[in-house]
Amino acid sequence: MANRRYPAALLLLLPALTAAQTDTRVDFGHLSNGGAVAVGETLARQRLRLTLPCTGPCDPDGISLLPRGEVLSQDAPRRRYRLGSPIAGLAIDIALETAPLGADALQLEAEIALIKRGGRTEGGEISLHTPLVSLMETRDGRRQKAGDIYVSGTLELAACEVVSNALTFHLPSLPYVALRSSPLARPVEEGKSQRTLLLRCDGGVSTELTMTFSALNAATPPWLLPAQEDAAVGFMVKEGLSDSWVQWNSERYSLALTVPESGTLEVPFTAYYVRLGERPHSGSVSAKGQYTVVYR
Repeated sequence: MANRRYPAALLLLLPALTAAQTDTRVDFGHLSNGGAVAVGETLARQRLRLTLPCTGPCDPDGISLLPRGEVLSQDAPRRRYRLGSPIAGLAIDIALETAPLGADALQLEAEIALIKRGGRTEGGEISLHTPLVSLMETRDGRRQKAGDIYVSGTLELAACEVVSNALTFHLPSLPYVALRSSPLARPVEEGKSQRTLLLRCDGGVSTELTMTFSALNAATPPWLLPAQEDAAVGFMVKEGLSDSWVQWNSERYSLALTVPESGTLEVPFTAYYVRLGERPHSGSVSAKGQYTVVYR
């Protein structure tokens, strides 16, 4: 068999110079919406200190940031950014400083802050699915990734408390003839009384207010509330923000609200007499109900 000859070949195995990648995760945990924090001020802040091995001579100026999301502003080239976040009304600031750490490593210090971006803030979550920025190393004119920085946290919605717990209406005396001559099951304008439900919340936050009303002696239709002393006399209550009649059958209805920056939210109510029967009696009348307020 004839000998076969192959062309001579030279195979060079060259080392691939790549940065040792470092992934860092920053968790801000659960945060309140910071109603006392003004626009542009810091809601939370964390400072990182990282050690990055050098793949050659250490060059502090060769490390930079590569944003992985919406860039709102940039103060220093590739070193200081304000970035958007998944949470409406919230921005993320990141600033990077570097310094040599011996002959074969760099010390990186990064400050990450959550900033209130606008007057309207919503709750939500910043997840670890996508990095905030990538750490980039420039060497011999080439820019390569040295690691990623991830940020996570949860911003809770407005925390509210009811300041005026009881809605007590003291209706003035109503002449018997005014009630007797009023249409059946219709509110009587004379003798009405107004009260305000006062809430104190974190300001500048979107929230949904769900209200539920109930009463043991609720009638049909459910916006009529008979008096305990006389079934021929009762009351109707109107909620002022939605301009709707309170229903006493535990049916829920929601109000989409934005809490003002002052943190004070007022929900007005007006109570009216109503004739429910043909022969109402004179004398004092009263009724009791219960309300529940839920914030989301």
